[in-house]
Amino acid sequence: MKKPTVTVISLGGTISCTPAIAGDGVVPTLGAADLVLSLGTASDVDIQPFTWSTRDSSEITFAELVDLAAEVRKQFDAGSQGVVLTQGTDTIDESAFALDLLLGIKHPIVITGALHNPSQSKSDGPANLQAALQVAVSPELRDIGTVVVMNDEIHAAQWVRKSHTSNSAAFQSPGVGPIGWIAENRPVFALKPIHSRQAPIHDATGAGNVAFITAVMDDTPTIVDSILSLGYKGLVVDGMGGGHVSGGFSEALAKAAQSIPVVYASRTGSGSVLQSTYSSPGAEVDLINHGLIPAGSLPGLKARILLTLLIRSGATHTEIADAFAAHGRYLSRPAHHLNPESNYA
Repeated sequence: MKKPTVTVISLGGTISCTPAIAGDGVVPTLGAADLVLSLGTASDVDIQPFTWSTRDSSEITFAELVDLAAEVRKQFDAGSQGVVLTQGTDTIDESAFALDLLLGIKHPIVITGALHNPSQSKSDGPANLQAALQVAVSPELRDIGTVVVMNDEIHAAQWVRKSHTSNSAAFQSPGVGPIGWIAENRPVFALKPIHSRQAPIHDATGAGNVAFITAVMDDTPTIVDSILSLGYKGLVVDGMGGGHVSGGFSEALAKAAQSIPVVYASRTGSGSVLQSTYSSPGAEVDLINHGLIPAGSLPGLKARILLTLLIRSGATHTEIADAFAAHGRYLSRPAHHLNPESNYA
């Protein structure tokens, strides 16, 4: 029987690090072919290595992710049954969600990496890559979309986050848990995410950066005015508790929402933001009445990914609110005084 073909695209990160020529520490140097060699010769899949870059994951940009999504589609058109991406773990949760939005659920995409580099005795890269390959050829993945495979666990892109700096079990999905795991070298899927019916965001080649701020006690709202003057096209506020900010911040955000889309999330990292419980200045009712869009159950970092891609695709206020309603699982309540078709131009 012919082996299934899987393309392994490497983007650098810890999994590809080797000791620096001069000085302490390690740097990304290994390409996709090197990572495949670390698995040995026995494999149940035909692996096609593709070196995209050898950099830290902090260098990944939205424009690069759009190009990467196009390359992934090209690999599937060429006959690959699955695509595995390797990258640094610092931004895996962000790039996984971005690719999920750009590619949709029909493409079996698996992202993996390592917390310990190949020069360490506890290096986890080869085991993670092997597990990712096993997941990539699973028929069940075709209806799930992009997943992150680390430490023998399978996490959906929408929920996964890095929750520890260096532990091999750093990746968690708060409030949800992994959707599957590896048992005796086979992927087992226990849960299937409910995806929105939104079409993939294919055309996100436009411009537009989204600012991200965290609400803290006794802060001043002058940073919001700075965001507008610096030319940001959107803003995500990681609010306190259910998504709250101070009254002074609320006034500044209301002003910003007349010019750019402003989304409020919760810095707690799990649970849905509130929409109708509290109405004091800076609470959710006040924010919604001032034109802010609830992130629903999306954490702030994921909300920024969604908002950025929507802005770069030219989405209107209604389309942005509807997208957050779908991905964040809440009923949309757009503010009355905003033009629903506004593109904030």
